Order: sequence, then structure tokens, then C-alpha cells
Amino acid sequence: MGPSAILDPAAQSLFHRWSIVIFTDGAKCDSGSGCAIVIPQMEYSCSYALPAESSVFTAEATAIKKALAYILHIDVDKFCIFTDCKSVLMNLENYGYKSSPLIGEILFLDFYLKQRRKLVHYIWVKGHSQVSGNESADSLAKAASCEKTSKKMLIPYTDYLKTLKEH
Repeated sequence: MGPSAILDPAAQSLFHRWSIVIFTDGAKCDSGSGCAIVIPQMEYSCSYALPAESSVFTAEATAIKKALAYILHIDVDKFCIFTDCKSVLMNLENYGYKSSPLIGEILFLDFYLKQRRKLVHYIWVKGHSQVSGNESADSLAKAASCEKTSKKMLIPYTDYLKTLKEH
């Protein structure tokens, strides 16, 4: 089933009008967290294993941050990022001193891209709604969440609070 069968008319219009469409997702399993980006037009996808303490929010936000970092290296000026995480999108709109540092990093990258004449539009897509790019990102993020990460990565301190409370 294609995006036109799922997305509302405004999102359908963006899907077909914008140059590059990117799907992002984050996931968490018992042993870890992961995120992924999928760019169907470029036949590109990648996933990242994150520290086990990472929250789903951190995984979702990291996916968007990774997508923006990838956009820096693409010679195209219009992008549409589809995510199934409303809370990240709401935090991008309502950034404040209590926001995750990842939200600040995303906003900085977005600003940096605008300075280079690259426009990014963010669209919420319902998770598990049979939009193929979203389903692919979901599968990759879930697989990455079950991998062990060997890389040291900074995550918000709040992600460690649950672990600290358990011990």
C-alpha cells in the first residue's frame, strides 16, 4: 500500500512535491535501543545501535538528528522527514530549557541547513500504518535495538534515571 492510501491530503502533497523523502524511527527492546533512517529515492538506509539506557524518545530524536546530518552531504535542497514520534515533533515546536539536549541539536542542524538553502519539512505519520518507508525504518530500528553498541555515545542524563532508580 502506497503513501497515498494512508497519509492525509496535505502530507500526500508534500510526499510527491518534495525532492527527497526520509523516514526515521527509533526502537527499544530489553537489551538496547536503536534508530534508523530510510531514503527510498536514493535506495539508502542505515541503522544505529544506541546505549541500552537510551529512551525511545532519545532513539526517535537521534534518528532525526542522523537524518539531518546525512542531508548535509546531499546536493538537493528540499527534504521531507516522516516520523511516527509526535513527542519529538512537539518538542521541536516548543523548545525550552527543560527540553532534551537532542532537541537543541536538531534545531541547530535545521538552522544550519537553512543557512545553506536546504529546507526540511517534518511530517508525522502514524506508526504501523503500512507506509512502506516507515515500516522499513521501523524494522531496521528494531533490529538495531537488539544489537550491542561498541561505540560510546552521549545520551541525555535523564535516560539514566530509570537505571539508577532500579539499583
